[in-house]
Amino acid sequence: MTKGDLGVALREKLLEDKVPGIAGTMYILDPDALGATVGLSFQDLKLKRYPETTNAYLSGLLAG
Repeated sequence: MTKGDLGVALREKLLEDKVPGIAGTMYILDPDALGATVGLSFQDLKLKRYPETTNAYLSGLLAG
């Protein structure tokens, strides 16, 4: 999940937005938070289908 600076920034943003939780040394994905915050379902993620809401979330991250 954290390849390079962009991956680290994405992880930090997702944690800030409470999309994954932390249990010990593991991240626990909250699928409801993923949908509400990123606009992405777990199924979309698995199939690498990224709706416009997800693209907007990532573009905001890239913009700084």
